[in-house]
Amino acid sequence: MKNKVKTVWIVDDDDLFFFYANRMIELESLAENVEYFKNPLAAIYKLEECCNHEDKLPDVILLDIYMPFLDGWEFYKEFVEFKSLISKEIVLYMASCSLNLRDIEKVKTLSLVKDFIVKPVTPERLKQILLPNNITNEVDIIANLGDDFHPNIQKSDEVFFQSRPSFDLLEKIPGR
Repeated sequence: MKNKVKTVWIVDDDDLFFFYANRMIELESLAENVEYFKNPLAAIYKLEECCNHEDKLPDVILLDIYMPFLDGWEFYKEFVEFKSLISKEIVLYMASCSLNLRDIEKVKTLSLVKDFIVKPVTPERLKQILLPNNITNEVDIIANLGDDFHPNIQKSDEVFFQSRPSFDLLEKIPGR
């Protein structure tokens, strides 16, 4: 595949999200390498370690907002400081299964965040994120949703998806 992303880092404490996203990236050949950081501090240390070796830095980071010990907002602050030390462009996406409108608005204000990702992520969304010239802005899509955007969920300040990839879905993934 032409213009394949070289390296994607997934910084998320949710093993199921990593498994699902990694498997979809693998099946669709969207990236050469995927690294998983369950602990965001490990990702920060790796960023610092690779600072002088930009070829070892990721092209894309998928960052969960809500994690114990160090959340996505705190990671972002560290990332901003780190970013000033390198010239490589690293595309950062923030992800959550929550549709907290305050979080979505906050993501819009962060200059180094490309977009907000709603979890569970779909294969189509991963393609939009990782394939060049195939990007839509999910933050704007969510912000402009009507009150009846999902029959089982009411739009409010705090909305959570009531479904995640089920184990039945995971069992249907080829090669699992």
